[in-house]
Amino acid sequence: MNSENTNLVDNYISIHSQIQELKNKLEEIKHELIEYADEQKAKILYGTDRRIFINEYEKVKFPNKGELARVNLKISLKEMNKLHLVTDLDIHALEKIIKEKTWDEEKLYKLSNFYKIVKIKIFKIEDLKKESTATSIGSNN
Repeated sequence: MNSENTNLVDNYISIHSQIQELKNKLEEIKHELIEYADEQKAKILYGTDRRIFINEYEKVKFPNKGELARVNLKISLKEMNKLHLVTDLDIHALEKIIKEKTWDEEKLYKLSNFYKIVKIKIFKIEDLKKESTATSIGSNN
């Protein structure tokens, strides 16, 4: 093994682990800040040199793909003749059609002006001691 490559890999994995730990710690602190702000009925919390604004808003949440409630929602919208107003382009389905070439050449050619093929590099981290542990990190190149 090349020691330069080994050092790069080790450095990458070390920093990646630190980032994950920091993200987890940040989430913990965020929840503590929210609890404190709720207790104090405050929308602004002050630190030494900065302040944090805590804004709350409502979001409409619908069932996820694959859930029975999502299927029932689609049926209801179709019955109301409103499904076409809220249906969006499914880019993942189009990507699969293009990759698998399931449409005829003429249709695929017409689509070719609307997409480009990009190479994606994916890092998969595996512990050499435990081959079952893996993490994927995507990167465009």
